[in-house]
Amino acid sequence: MSPYFVVSVALIVLALVALRLIGLFPVLAAARPLTRVDALVAYIGTLALVFHCVTMFFPDLGRAVPGGVALAPVINDLGVASAILYVLPAAVLLFGIRRLHPIAVAVNAVGLVAVGITMYDGGPVAVHTAAIAVEAIALAVTATAFVRTVTPVATAPAAPVTGG
Repeated sequence: MSPYFVVSVALIVLALVALRLIGLFPVLAAARPLTRVDALVAYIGTLALVFHCVTMFFPDLGRAVPGGVALAPVINDLGVASAILYVLPAAVLLFGIRRLHPIAVAVNAVGLVAVGITMYDGGPVAVHTAAIAVEAIALAVTATAFVRTVTPVATAPAAPVTGG
């Protein structure tokens, strides 16, 4: 994976987020709020997936992250442990966005499965990197178009005050 590819995908993702922040990216009517906990869970899953990707394509960067020296050989081995280290954060990410519109969750689930299959099927790296790009953009669209707001964790409503 070339640095130009990474920068291109990152710029697309950043452009989508920037457009949302300045109000030029439409928030769909199907958008739903995420709790802060769900947003944090999705963020952690995303960071772990980014770490997995970075470790595979830029091993020196992966080893520079705390714990990366131990995890890099496991991830790059592409064995069962590597697959687990991919599937777990993917599941965490999907768990974090589970309350969003089902289409957004389904698109990301399919994208993550495609990334996983193309990573471990021995096929061309170009197909795998294309799957990564599509999923990264799908996740950015999910975050910008399908998340209405991030709210505190819901609490039980207070009991009504009655006169007396």
